[in-house]
Amino acid sequence: MKTKIISKDIRSLAPKRLKHFTVPQGACADGEYIYIAFEQKKKKGRPHRIKIVKLDAKTMKVVKVSGALKLGHANDLCVRNGIIYATHSAGSKIIHRVGAKSLKQKKGISVKVPKKYAKKGIKEFNGIATYGKSGFLVRVMGGRGMAVLDHKMTVKRFFRTDTNYVTSQGMTTDGMTIVRAYSHGQSGKNYIVEYSVKGKEKSRHRVILDGEMECVFVLNGERYVTTYIKDGKKRKAYIAKII
Repeated sequence: MKTKIISKDIRSLAPKRLKHFTVPQGACADGEYIYIAFEQKKKKGRPHRIKIVKLDAKTMKVVKVSGALKLGHANDLCVRNGIIYATHSAGSKIIHRVGAKSLKQKKGISVKVPKKYAKKGIKEFNGIATYGKSGFLVRVMGGRGMAVLDHKMTVKRFFRTDTNYVTSQGMTTDGMTIVRAYSHGQSGKNYIVEYSVKGKEKSRHRVILDGEMECVFVLNGERYVTTYIKDGKKRKAYIAKII
């Protein structure tokens, strides 16, 4: 898969507000805006925080940058009905929520796991996407599987996925296809893997892209990815279109 960089370095568009927020994590889009989570640079004594950058999808200009939010790792984002949903990653069943307009954090929702799924290891998530008319799909960490949630964040179905490439990144849904990003750090070895809604691998593609591909999302019917590039002491982040 070939790609085309369509943005400037995102951090250069808001250098003061993203000074210590260096690594892009989850990303999503709602047709008008693109939202990207940036993780705070780790430092002893500094609490772990995330900032979300809101970009105009047409101009690629920054519309708004959130304050420092408590979203855990924010490994993945999705957006529905004016609410951004973020996965916490390790150690939490909480799905965080942020207002897409205000970028202010709302009360999170703990995923409810019925007894019949209690032994599936559904304890923490590192991927999230909208699913169907009102539901969500989350990637279960450590279990090589995915859970389908209803609008109340209750597990309705669980299924295993055929393959697990290291390292798992963000995901999205494109019609009846689950689209997952995988990357091997700064090696440039980036992949898009497509699964059926039953977890069967449909295809695997090498993505021609520098740096570490962090997330994949759909905007107006087309697929985009974000990439994180270490350039000496500089940390850069771009949006690329899959062409």
